[in-house]
Amino acid sequence: MSTNPFTARFTPTALRVVQYYWWGETHEEIGARLGLPVSRARGILASGEAKAILEHLKNNTMNAMLEVNTTLQAIAPVILQEKFRLATEDADSRVRNSACKDLLEMAVGKPINKVQISHTDPISDAHRNLTEDDIRNNLRKKIGIDPEKDLSPTRVLN
Repeated sequence: MSTNPFTARFTPTALRVVQYYWWGETHEEIGARLGLPVSRARGILASGEAKAILEHLKNNTMNAMLEVNTTLQAIAPVILQEKFRLATEDADSRVRNSACKDLLEMAVGKPINKVQISHTDPISDAHRNLTEDDIRNNLRKKIGIDPEKDLSPTRVLN
Protein backbone atom coordinates (compact mmCIF):
# COMPACT_ATOMS: atom_id res chain seq x y z
CA MET A 1 0.00 0.00 0.00
CA SER A 2 1.32 3.43 -0.90
CA THR A 3 2.08 5.84 1.94
CA ASN A 4 2.14 8.92 -0.28
CA PRO A 5 -0.88 11.06 0.67
CA PHE A 6 -1.40 11.98 -3.00
CA THR A 7 -1.57 8.41 -4.25
CA ALA A 8 -2.83 6.45 -1.23
CA ARG A 9 -6.44 6.28 -2.46
CA PHE A 10 -5.68 5.84 -6.16
CA THR A 11 -5.63 2.52 -7.98
CA PRO A 12 -2.70 1.77 -10.29
CA THR A 13 -5.00 2.39 -13.28
CA ALA A 14 -6.04 5.79 -11.95
CA LEU A 15 -2.39 6.70 -11.40
CA ARG A 16 -1.65 5.68 -15.02
CA VAL A 17 -4.48 7.95 -16.21
CA VAL A 18 -2.92 10.89 -14.36
CA GLN A 19 0.57 9.96 -15.61
CA TYR A 20 -0.48 9.78 -19.26
CA TYR A 21 -2.41 13.05 -18.92
CA TRP A 22 0.70 14.70 -17.43
CA TRP A 23 2.67 13.43 -20.42
CA GLY A 24 0.25 15.26 -22.72
CA GLU A 25 -2.15 12.57 -23.89
CA THR A 26 -5.81 13.36 -24.50
CA HIS A 27 -8.70 11.69 -22.68
CA GLU A 28 -9.38 9.63 -25.82
CA GLU A 29 -5.77 8.48 -26.12
CA ILE A 30 -5.66 7.53 -22.44
CA GLY A 31 -8.91 5.59 -22.74
CA ALA A 32 -7.66 3.71 -25.79
CA ARG A 33 -4.28 2.98 -24.19
CA LEU A 34 -5.76 1.64 -20.95
CA GLY A 35 -8.95 0.12 -22.35
CA LEU A 36 -11.15 2.54 -20.39
CA PRO A 37 -14.21 4.46 -21.49
CA VAL A 38 -13.31 8.08 -22.15
CA SER A 39 -15.85 9.14 -19.52
CA ARG A 40 -13.96 7.08 -16.89
CA ALA A 41 -10.65 8.78 -17.79
CA ARG A 42 -12.36 12.18 -17.57
CA GLY A 43 -13.89 11.27 -14.21
CA ILE A 44 -10.55 10.21 -12.77
CA LEU A 45 -8.90 13.42 -13.95
CA ALA A 46 -11.75 15.52 -12.54
CA SER A 47 -11.32 14.04 -9.06
CA GLY A 48 -9.78 16.06 -6.28
CA GLU A 49 -6.96 13.53 -5.89
CA ALA A 50 -5.97 13.78 -9.55
CA LYS A 51 -6.08 17.56 -9.44
CA ALA A 52 -3.87 17.55 -6.31
CA ILE A 53 -1.34 15.22 -7.97
CA LEU A 54 -1.22 17.33 -11.14
CA GLU A 55 -0.82 20.55 -9.12
CA HIS A 56 1.98 18.94 -7.10
CA LEU A 57 3.74 17.85 -10.31
CA LYS A 58 3.35 21.32 -11.81
CA ASN A 59 4.77 23.05 -8.72
CA ASN A 60 7.70 20.67 -8.43
CA THR A 61 8.49 21.04 -12.12
CA MET A 62 8.57 24.81 -11.77
CA ASN A 63 10.78 24.52 -8.70
CA ALA A 64 13.16 22.16 -10.52
CA MET A 65 13.37 24.53 -13.49
CA LEU A 66 14.10 27.44 -11.16
CA GLU A 67 16.81 25.39 -9.43
CA VAL A 68 18.44 24.50 -12.77
CA ASN A 69 18.34 28.14 -13.92
CA THR A 70 19.83 29.35 -10.63
CA THR A 71 22.61 26.75 -10.75
CA LEU A 72 23.47 27.56 -14.35
CA GLN A 73 23.58 31.27 -13.61
CA ALA A 74 25.90 30.61 -10.67
CA ILE A 75 28.40 28.62 -12.74
CA ALA A 76 28.13 30.76 -15.90
CA PRO A 77 31.30 32.77 -15.09
CA VAL A 78 33.31 29.56 -14.72
CA ILE A 79 31.95 28.22 -18.00
CA LEU A 80 32.73 31.51 -19.72
CA GLN A 81 36.32 31.45 -18.43
CA GLU A 82 36.79 27.87 -19.64
CA LYS A 83 35.36 28.69 -23.08
CA PHE A 84 37.65 31.71 -23.32
CA ARG A 85 40.66 29.57 -22.30
CA LEU A 86 39.78 26.94 -24.92
CA ALA A 87 39.26 29.61 -27.59
CA THR A 88 42.65 31.20 -26.98
CA GLU A 89 44.94 28.44 -25.69
CA ASP A 90 43.88 24.99 -26.89
CA ALA A 91 46.30 23.21 -29.21
CA ASP A 92 43.55 21.79 -31.44
CA SER A 93 42.21 24.32 -33.93
CA ARG A 94 38.84 22.52 -34.04
CA VAL A 95 38.41 23.00 -30.29
CA ARG A 96 39.41 26.67 -30.58
CA ASN A 97 36.98 27.17 -33.44
CA SER A 98 34.14 25.49 -31.53
CA ALA A 99 34.84 27.55 -28.41
CA CYS A 100 34.95 30.78 -30.43
CA LYS A 101 31.63 29.88 -32.02
CA ASP A 102 30.13 29.17 -28.58
CA LEU A 103 31.41 32.50 -27.24
CA LEU A 104 29.92 34.40 -30.17
CA GLU A 105 26.58 32.63 -29.69
CA MET A 106 26.66 33.55 -25.99
CA ALA A 107 27.42 37.17 -26.83
CA VAL A 108 24.98 37.84 -29.66
CA GLY A 109 22.75 34.77 -29.79
CA LYS A 110 22.62 31.96 -32.25
CA PRO A 111 22.13 33.18 -35.82
CA ILE A 112 18.95 32.17 -37.57
CA ASN A 113 19.34 30.92 -41.10
CA LYS A 114 16.45 32.22 -43.15
CA VAL A 115 15.90 30.72 -46.56
CA GLN A 116 13.52 32.18 -49.08
CA ILE A 117 12.54 30.00 -51.98
CA SER A 118 11.30 31.80 -55.02
CA HIS A 119 9.53 29.66 -57.58
CA THR A 120 7.59 30.79 -60.58
CA ASP A 121 4.86 28.66 -61.99
CA PRO A 122 4.53 29.06 -65.77
CA ILE A 123 0.83 28.18 -65.71
CA SER A 124 0.06 30.71 -62.98
CA ASP A 125 2.20 33.31 -64.75
CA ALA A 126 0.27 32.79 -68.01
CA HIS A 127 -3.06 33.37 -66.26
CA ARG A 128 -2.01 35.98 -63.72
CA ASN A 129 -3.77 38.93 -65.40
CA LEU A 130 -6.90 37.07 -66.50
CA THR A 131 -10.24 37.29 -64.75
CA GLU A 132 -12.15 34.18 -63.71
CA ASP A 133 -14.52 34.63 -66.67
CA ASP A 134 -11.57 34.95 -69.07
CA ILE A 135 -10.12 31.69 -67.77
CA ARG A 136 -13.49 29.91 -68.13
CA ASN A 137 -13.93 31.19 -71.69
CA ASN A 138 -10.39 30.13 -72.64
CA LEU A 139 -11.03 26.64 -71.28
CA ARG A 140 -14.31 26.39 -73.16
CA LYS A 141 -12.60 27.39 -76.41
CA LYS A 142 -9.83 24.81 -75.84
CA ILE A 143 -12.33 21.98 -75.51
CA GLY A 144 -14.43 23.22 -78.41
CA ILE A 145 -17.37 24.90 -76.72
CA ASP A 146 -18.65 28.09 -78.25
CA PRO A 147 -20.17 29.97 -75.29
CA GLU A 148 -22.66 31.86 -77.44
CA LYS A 149 -24.04 28.78 -79.27
CA ASP A 150 -23.36 25.84 -76.95
CA LEU A 151 -24.33 27.48 -73.67
CA SER A 152 -27.47 29.19 -74.94
CA PRO A 153 -30.56 28.63 -72.72
CA THR A 154 -32.55 27.75 -75.85
CA ARG A 155 -30.15 24.97 -76.93
CA VAL A 156 -31.67 21.50 -77.01
CA LEU A 157 -29.41 18.66 -75.88
CA ASN A 158 -29.62 15.33 -77.73
